[in-house]
Order: sequence, then C-alpha cells, then structure tokens
Amino acid sequence: MRIGKSFNNSQQVKECANYDSLQQNIGGINLPKYQVNMDLSYLERWREIITNCKNPIQMFVNYLESFDGVRKIESFFPLNSDPNFLNELQAISDLAGVKFSGIQFMSQMYEILGLIGCTSIIARSPDGSIVHRRNLDYNFSQLISPLLAKKEFQKNGKTVFFANMIIGTATIVTGVVPNGFSITINQRVDDQQSINYLKQQYIPACYLIYQILQTNTTYQDALNTLLNTKIAMPAYLNIAGISGNQGSVIKSDREGVHFQTTLSESTWFICQTNYDISQTNPQNDYRRVPCEQKMGLLKQNS
Repeated sequence: MRIGKSFNNSQQVKECANYDSLQQNIGGINLPKYQVNMDLSYLERWREIITNCKNPIQMFVNYLESFDGVRKIESFFPLNSDPNFLNELQAISDLAGVKFSGIQFMSQMYEILGLIGCTSIIARSPDGSIVHRRNLDYNFSQLISPLLAKKEFQKNGKTVFFANMIIGTATIVTGVVPNGFSITINQRVDDQQSINYLKQQYIPACYLIYQILQTNTTYQDALNTLLNTKIAMPAYLNIAGISGNQGSVIKSDREGVHFQTTLSESTWFICQTNYDISQTNPQNDYRRVPCEQKMGLLKQNS
C-alpha cells in the first residue's frame, strides 16, 4: 500500500531557522547548514534544530496526514523495531510537538508515498576523480523547502559525514563521507507491497543509508553493505568512491541485487532515473536518454 497526491497550495511557509553565520549559497538559494553532535543523546543533538523548525514540521505532518488511507497505515506503526530508529524518531516527535506516527510517516516517505522523481549521475573525470550529482523532485515543494538543510554529523569533534536531509526525519537520501564515498537513492518500482515488508522488519532503504554513513568509511565497505542488505522497497542505490572505477548503480530488489552497473574503462558515466536502463523511457517522463546524450556530448576528455 502506498499513497500520494499532488500539492497545490499557495500558502507561503516561513523559513524554520535563521542561521546567517552558517548559511551557504547554493544555486542562488540560501540553504541552512547545521552541525549535529552524535556524542549527544538524540534529544539533545536535535533540540535546537527541531525547536527552530516546529511550525513547518507540524504543517508538513498535517499535510501528510490528510492523504486518503493514512489512518490505515498509521494502525501498523511502528513499522520498524530498531531501537535506535524508534528512539531517534521519538526524540524528534517530542521536540516538534507532533505525534510519533507523523514523524515516522515523514521518515518513511520513500516507502509510503507515490513516485518521487530522481536523477543521479556518477562520472569519472579526466584526472581519474569521481563526480556524483543528483536531482530530487517532490510534488509538495512549498511545504518541504523550509525543511531542507545540509547537515554535518560529528563525533568526538570530527566530521563523520555530510547529508542533505529533511529536518524532522531520521533517514537520508543523499550523503557523503569525506574522502570515502557518496550515496544517493532513486525510487524504482511501485508494487504497493512496501508496508507488508516493513512489517516483516525489512529495513527502510533511506534508514540503511543513514546507518552506512555512520558506520562505514570506505567505498568497498559501503558497497558490500548495500549489496548484502534486504530493503523494504525496490530501489536504485547509487554509490561513488573517490577514484578509478569506484562507481556503481545497484538495481536492488527486496531480497538482493537484481542488476549492477559499474564504471569501467569503457563506461565513464552512469545516468540513473526511476526506470530500469533496459526499459524505454515513458513519454511523460523522458529524462534518462537526454541525460545520457548530454553526458555523451561532454566526452570524458573535455
């Protein structure tokens, strides 16, 4: 069971925090940047960020709970029994002043909502370094925009990883371990069965990424984890290292890897959208072929 609907609301949402000293300009948009101290308890590490963002979190949860069928899904919560996952969600719920099910809903949008458009590109530069880029489109951008932030996760005073996150969630769709690897996820097939697999304790894919970023330090270790972990929803898991042919797109089923595309001497880039590469792009979502054509025009040596 999955649900989703379009968002058509002109209401403006105020930015949740004003961290002028930490803001950075990306593409003309000021995106807040936060440090998250993983040495603190979940409640304390998130206190300042979530407190500053209570209003937009509450508005977003109210929006999600307006979906048809949400009450039936809420009856299955919690969908994952991992104590770290549940404790982090509970801390966020308490700080945001919303019920637990709303925060879990936010953190498992990948499994519950309809299609979220994604394009990921992994490419090898002429100097041998790896470039990893992604685009992620939601159909409720007005509500989610004030909750987007870049976060630097630290432990023992040192940076562990960076992530683009939705404030109020305990899951990640885009993350980087410095001098190690980067990961993005693209939605794959919607077979309406994700809730059943979450109830069977298959791990939410975006929470798996969160765990990998916290515990793995090398491309190979992270790749091995992705290849050997059952996830609740089929996905394209895109991972890049720092040099050579360290770049892979894993077409993952719930029980394991269906297909893997890797950089090689003859393949210097991979473009992945939301459809198998063997499939013809639908006319109403024609992204991968133009992406491949544009990348081909660049040529590796340009």
